[in-house]
Amino acid sequence: MKSTLENFAFVMILSLFPIYASGQSTADMVDVVEPYARASLPGISISVAFMALKNNSGERRTLVAAESPVADTVEIHNHVMSNGMMKMRKVAGIDLNADDTRLLRPGGFHVMLIGLKQILKHGESFPLELIYRDGSRDRVKVPVVDMNRSERFE
Repeated sequence: MKSTLENFAFVMILSLFPIYASGQSTADMVDVVEPYARASLPGISISVAFMALKNNSGERRTLVAAESPVADTVEIHNHVMSNGMMKMRKVAGIDLNADDTRLLRPGGFHVMLIGLKQILKHGESFPLELIYRDGSRDRVKVPVVDMNRSERFE
């Protein structure tokens, strides 16, 4: 029995070796480019964050979750066509193809901030933590912009 357990432990350690040997977690290999969130309005308890995720590795990576202290719940969503209507749906994750950039933008993938704990004001920013399938995390500072202003990024 001991031999079987030792063999299992050895195999498990070896299976993790490429991750540790390279020293490159997903968070190390993905660049978060131009993140921003929509300013919220008084009485409205949701907002949305957008960005580009540039996977600099030769392997597919996956964003599986996000967290932020400014919202009770943070979910990854996508817009899908259903019965001739565009609907927003929560997704289990976003695949980031090898050496490619995935855009999170209006009408597509995005990060929903639900149950805002504060009003998100133009010119301010907040922390957002992106969580990848391998468990690595990327803390991002997200600027808030008023989508109705012509000078959105001051």
